[in-house]
Amino acid sequence: MPARIQERWLLYALLAFAFLLRVWDLGRSSLWYDEILQANAAGGPLDDFFPQLILHAAMPLDYVIERALLILGANEFLLRFPSAAFSTLAVAIAYKLARAMFGQMTGIIAAAFLSVSSFAVLYAHEARPYSLYLFFALTSFYWMWRALQTNRLTHWLYFALSLAGAVLSHLFALFVILAQVLFLVGGLLVRACAPSRAKLFSRITRVTILGTILVALIFLAALWLTPNAQFVWGSTLKFFAFLLAPNFVPPENWYGLAPGETPPLLTLDFFYARVLENFSGGGIGATLSFIALGLIGITAVRRKTWEIVLLLVWAIVPSVLVILFLGSRGTLFATRYLIASLPAWLVLCAVGVTNIGAFVARKNAIVQRAATIALAILFVAVSLERTNAALALPKEDWRAAGQLLERNAQRGDAILTPGGTRVVYFYTQNSAINQNAAETVEQIAQAEKNAARVWLVFNRYVFDPGGEIQMWLARRGAISLDADAGIQIFYWRANAHTAAFLADARKFSLPNSAYAYASLAEQFARNGDWQTAQDYFARALSHGTSAQERAHVHLVWGDAARRAGESDIAAENYRAALAANANQVDAWNGLGRVYLEQNQSDAARDAFHRALGLDSNSYAALYFLAAYYEQRGQDAVAQQYYARAAEIMPELVSPP
Repeated sequence: MPARIQERWLLYALLAFAFLLRVWDLGRSSLWYDEILQANAAGGPLDDFFPQLILHAAMPLDYVIERALLILGANEFLLRFPSAAFSTLAVAIAYKLARAMFGQMTGIIAAAFLSVSSFAVLYAHEARPYSLYLFFALTSFYWMWRALQTNRLTHWLYFALSLAGAVLSHLFALFVILAQVLFLVGGLLVRACAPSRAKLFSRITRVTILGTILVALIFLAALWLTPNAQFVWGSTLKFFAFLLAPNFVPPENWYGLAPGETPPLLTLDFFYARVLENFSGGGIGATLSFIALGLIGITAVRRKTWEIVLLLVWAIVPSVLVILFLGSRGTLFATRYLIASLPAWLVLCAVGVTNIGAFVARKNAIVQRAATIALAILFVAVSLERTNAALALPKEDWRAAGQLLERNAQRGDAILTPGGTRVVYFYTQNSAINQNAAETVEQIAQAEKNAARVWLVFNRYVFDPGGEIQMWLARRGAISLDADAGIQIFYWRANAHTAAFLADARKFSLPNSAYAYASLAEQFARNGDWQTAQDYFARALSHGTSAQERAHVHLVWGDAARRAGESDIAAENYRAALAANANQVDAWNGLGRVYLEQNQSDAARDAFHRALGLDSNSYAALYFLAAYYEQRGQDAVAQQYYARAAEIMPELVSPP
């Protein structure tokens, strides 16, 4: 079979694999918060379409696509399919670009790396614009490169259309365009000063000028079509002033952040943990190999100067500008905003692989090819493992929350959805008629007076300063039914108590969620009904769909058993939790406490040290290690641990 046909079939196989990886289990998980916000904006009234885009600082292209799909139904697989499709097409464009720059082998390797990239695959599984943005940004770089090589007007036109698609997908495409402008202007300056070193730009003629005018016109038209165009000029001037005199917003003025979120912080830890680990898939091995291959790829700059310069400008400039822009405003940073730079990093890694292969066997083409393929396969294997880990991470389960309300809320009940929890109505249309205002404790108390029963949806998007709402619910004895690790639905009614609420809960139809059953089981145990708790824990395990969910159930079961004095059952469940995930600090601490109760002092000490090894600020581990050494008469060591624990909790209260 001719080499060209072999290459084509290899590419087809790679694209088929990339597509399968992206559509596998595409509709399994519930839409999460941002996906529901987009679906609500896309499917809302037509006269509210552009105001919603302005409200969410969004661009229209992906929303228009989703609006068309919603005609067919609000199905998770269907809504996410465009992301999977465009992410697969991006693999093909990565091949074409890397092949045009560095040859066939590098093209195939770059496509393979993008096909298994956890960062790309993760966003191919979301009904959000990031795969679309990735595709158009990558395509724009490919056609710019081709246009510089051929100077054909059609290639400049394709470049312009790609830029328009990028801008209509995400506003941060403006930073991608700025990187391209810097590259083109830099090349022209080199051509003016040293023409022999700028052969890539030697074809620039009047056709090029016409082409760039065409690019500018199409770009401006695309920008004009966007609902947020009115804010671009003002934001540009503010950002330019910031670049001239950087002055980051202090923490007290940060805005638009959920608990635990921050704007970008210019520290090494931020760049490693928030940028490089996301691009590589995470983990020391994957991240260090990603960095090493990229740096080795840069060494090709002597023989492929403009190719490497373009990749570096592409990899660095848009990302740095996005980070500085969000830092200057003191608002939310998410690594997905940098996804347009991902292909540049992966092409550099592909070049690094071919460089290593060439170094290993300079004179033997067969050995060189074998070494290159072996190293590429190793990187792909590591990336696949990281992709599997990323896809296994649970999304917010608004579907389970909606099902719980849909099955159990009755006419006359009050449904309270403070803050961002209103997205639950995407999965429970009927419950929306019972909704009440519930942003403050006073509004919640008023709803309680006028309703037979009350349901309140709570998660990290609820603004609850000082935990006021949760403390009020605790005083009412409200019970919690968890949809997942972060979404709670509180249930209660006036003039009743926790035991009555739990009796009601026995009649509820729960969703197939391990979290829902485990949360009820834990509350039955706290209320002294250990037999019912055991039954609900067993049912929770049967609904666990992943090792992480089953580990959660075992951990909660272990805690409940320990508090109930069932030390053997507690130890069994803690060990089961650790068998599923040995990095659970709470499970090690729980097991250590059981060992203390069973007078297995040395085993307890070892368990607490394991917990500290995972989290050096684990209060429970520090407190009980101090107690362990105190019991053994090692007062000096005990005081050291007590002192460290006191830095976290000065009162030195025994953990629950």
